[in-house]
Amino acid sequence: MKKAILLAALALVACSDASGSGDAQNDKGPGGGQNGPGPGSRAPTDSKPPSPLDPPPAGGGSVACDQETAAIQTAMDAAHPTNTDAVATIKTPACGVRFFTSGPAKVDATKLHRVASVTKTYTAGVVLKLVEEGKLSLDASASQWLPSIPGGAAVHVRHLLQHVSGLKPFDNTLGFQACLTFGCTPDRLLSLSFDQGQASQPGTTFAYANVNFVALGVIAEKVAGKPLATLLHEQVLTPIHAEKTFFAGGETVGGTLAIGRDEGGRDATNRLNMTGLYAAGNIAASPGDVLTWIEALGSGTFYGPDLQGEITKFIPFAGTTDYKYGLAMMELQPSASFGGGPGRGHNGDLIPGYHTQAFYFPERQTTVVSIIDYNPPGLAQNPQPIYAVFRAILKTLFSASP
Repeated sequence: MKKAILLAALALVACSDASGSGDAQNDKGPGGGQNGPGPGSRAPTDSKPPSPLDPPPAGGGSVACDQETAAIQTAMDAAHPTNTDAVATIKTPACGVRFFTSGPAKVDATKLHRVASVTKTYTAGVVLKLVEEGKLSLDASASQWLPSIPGGAAVHVRHLLQHVSGLKPFDNTLGFQACLTFGCTPDRLLSLSFDQGQASQPGTTFAYANVNFVALGVIAEKVAGKPLATLLHEQVLTPIHAEKTFFAGGETVGGTLAIGRDEGGRDATNRLNMTGLYAAGNIAASPGDVLTWIEALGSGTFYGPDLQGEITKFIPFAGTTDYKYGLAMMELQPSASFGGGPGRGHNGDLIPGYHTQAFYFPERQTTVVSIIDYNPPGLAQNPQPIYAVFRAILKTLFSASP
């Protein structure tokens, strides 16, 4: 992926040495601190009702699955430094769900990880469910709820979802750096962008910016009359039985966070105040919960067909040919998937010490979530190591497939 994709992320990485009150919630909750499965093992069963997303077992535990599992583990281990941690969870029709951990900490499946911009898909889940319920329209003017938004009535909800709103990013402002240290309100985040005026005319130019999803979170709260954390559970998490996903900075995080480390190997887990990320990047979740969500999102089972058709109207992602962008959905192009076909989901690189790739591959009915819990050295100059584990997994899964 090209450097342009990480512009917002690198702004945060650059300030990662600043001290902050952070989201100090690293509490043990349900499942927190328990031993999870070992490397390459099957995910633990639980009391959740069977999901319609789960295919019937088809060869799980076979020699072929065992060989593939061993190959994935070897590829993961080789794709990052031996003193850093990474996890992955993978679901395939033949082998079911498998969890992998690599690195000295041997992070188990119960640990939570900060998934950064994957949060945008959850925020969109709330917004798009309001659309399905008829409480909101994709073509509604954002100015109905945000009267000071630059561009006024010309900025539509769909423009925010697709990063074509013309709003200027707030990520490089001194005010935003203060938000990451001391915390702030969504209105403060919006003002840091709105006060700069327009960058382009709404609907004309793709420019990935966190302000779009802060605006969407505020709109959702005003439309529904409830906090976004509450809406997230009602509209997204409860329906898919995701019990280990939390809106950090907006609710208590009920679990133990895997340690995320900066380029110097220092603990960056709670370095940022998560209210400064709000609806653009504050979700903490288990890898299994992320897999469940991304599969529902990418497979088209979460939304109705008409809305799914709107979401998957992809446009070029400025600065890279590896991705296109729909409504809060990235499409990994077949040329970058080692034979897996297109992948639908999102990545997350906002937060120092955590980098997530989460994609469903429709042609393979396969879901891959990989997370590295560290910042590669020289990240600002070369972001490519962020994706090394994800690419190693895709190559192992797909390059030898028919």
